[in-house]
Amino acid sequence: RLQALMDQPTFPKGASKAEQLEQGALQEAMKEEALAKEVEAEAEKVGNRDEAEQGQILVEQAQAQERQERKELLELQNVSARLRAMSRNLTWAHEQLKTAKDQERKVAAELMETKAREEQLELQEARAAQLVKRAMAQERKRVVQEEQEKDAKKKREEAQAAEEAAKKKEGDSEGGPRLMEVTRKDINIGDELIFKKSSQFEYPAQFKDYTPVTVIGLADSARAGAAAEEARVRFADGTTYDIMMDDLVRAEGGAFETTTTPHVAVIEPPRPSLYCIALMLPFGYEPNLLAAQQQRGVGLFACDDYVIFSNSSKLLDTGKPSPVSVNLVYFSLAVPYGGKWHTALNTGIFNKIWGQVVKEGRYLDHDWVVKADPDTVFFPERLVEVLLHGLPKGLQQQAAEEEERRLRMSRRLGFFEENQATEVNDPCSMCRLPGHTGESCTEHAQWLQDHEKLSCEESLARIGRDPPVDCGCKCNRLEVCDLKDQEAWASDGGLIRGVGLTEAMQRGDLAKAPIYISNCRFGLHGPIEVLSSAAVTAYVSGLPKCEYLLDQPWGEDKYLDRCMLSLGVTRANVFSLLSETACGEEPAPCGGADVAFHPFKRIEDYFACWAFANSYGHGPASKEYTAGSV
Repeated sequence: RLQALMDQPTFPKGASKAEQLEQGALQEAMKEEALAKEVEAEAEKVGNRDEAEQGQILVEQAQAQERQERKELLELQNVSARLRAMSRNLTWAHEQLKTAKDQERKVAAELMETKAREEQLELQEARAAQLVKRAMAQERKRVVQEEQEKDAKKKREEAQAAEEAAKKKEGDSEGGPRLMEVTRKDINIGDELIFKKSSQFEYPAQFKDYTPVTVIGLADSARAGAAAEEARVRFADGTTYDIMMDDLVRAEGGAFETTTTPHVAVIEPPRPSLYCIALMLPFGYEPNLLAAQQQRGVGLFACDDYVIFSNSSKLLDTGKPSPVSVNLVYFSLAVPYGGKWHTALNTGIFNKIWGQVVKEGRYLDHDWVVKADPDTVFFPERLVEVLLHGLPKGLQQQAAEEEERRLRMSRRLGFFEENQATEVNDPCSMCRLPGHTGESCTEHAQWLQDHEKLSCEESLARIGRDPPVDCGCKCNRLEVCDLKDQEAWASDGGLIRGVGLTEAMQRGDLAKAPIYISNCRFGLHGPIEVLSSAAVTAYVSGLPKCEYLLDQPWGEDKYLDRCMLSLGVTRANVFSLLSETACGEEPAPCGGADVAFHPFKRIEDYFACWAFANSYGHGPASKEYTAGSV
């Protein structure tokens, strides 16, 4: 038996480590048992009872040990079986998990494909909406043209009847004034003449024969060689027009009574075109907000042309490409904060942006330039309506004497010309009064206005005294005064006339005059800035003259406002242009007729405002998409 135990393997094949160890212990116990029986058998042979008894004890102990080892071996085998079952279960679980992950990747891929298809469908929907919008605009234009043709036909008939009546009266009257032909050399500025068509030139249907006119100058015609044949005249309602001299006659005795209705030229001006710009930070909420606007064709993307500036074509916070196309600028967009309201001191950055606009030159193809912040809910068609019909009435006044009176008033109020006299060597910067050297001249002057209730002129005179009497600041109104006391500055519909306005009005092209629109009773605010193309040119070319204002802790909007006035650019107040919190208003839920609402930084808030304004506001409704698609 011992030999058999010695010859068999120490442990069964495929056993675990624990089973191998226990199997070895069992074999050792069996060997001990065999040895004990051998000792017992030898003792019985020689008749040694004590050794036989001792051998019997050893055999019993070995047998007990063998039983214990067998029991433990059986328990280990059971544990091993359970472990193998658990291993099989774990392998199955891993396989199930792998299958689930494969399925998850498949579902994710399908979701991405679905999202891409949805985005494509939304883009197609937006394009379709744009086509519908154009078709509706063309239909409206056709209807308007038909109505205008009907009105023109009716007015021609009325004019013909009036002409016949006038001719009859002229033929029937005895001793009354007669119409006399005039030669071109006889026509002088200031002459009171009569319009009576005799040339082949075609005039608008509203022009009626026997209408009194006043000659105000020779026409500046674009037709070659025609300047000497035309005169610029003013009708009774104040409108001006270029008239062929052959169509002017004089009443004998200088007086003429006509039965015709006084001339009223109701000519709808052409739709102004908008060039819209925005500056986008390449991180945060602005890129995705602009992408959502572009997808729906709203905001600046509904303008006639637009451009977005940024200093990176990749998003700095995610590394992904910009979701909207940008024109790169190569300077930092980081700004400090400060001033009375702790706002962004971003004048330098936006002056560079305006310079880039002029450098690219696309703005010259349009009438007006609009700078809109990404979080401004902006309706371009409402702005077009304002530019056509909502500008201050003073912009439509043609009288040269009124123009000169307003220019003189603007100069007296200190809005331009003398403001440029401040020299860089004697700036309006820091107060030099002992005890106040930490204050700027502006802060000291505004403290005097707020606490000592001094007027603007009084505070300017006070801080202008040299130390040790006062600060020794050489400032002007634009640098230190709020200008709230000036009606032309703070009233809705107010107008501060600048240079170049009369010429543009006489040409009938207001957009060619340097004009900018103030949108808030506190002054120009930056969420939306509207400038004529001529104003953009005047601003960028005139920036060197405004360097004296750079010492002030202002944001770009206030700097632009004051610099424009300093350069003599006309300022028109239209406070319905913007509804925003910083103007003391509550823009939400955007139910007014304002052109723009600010601020709405979250995509959901932005389009909730857009939808409410489009559905319930009183401005022209936009048809890009309906509230249901928000």
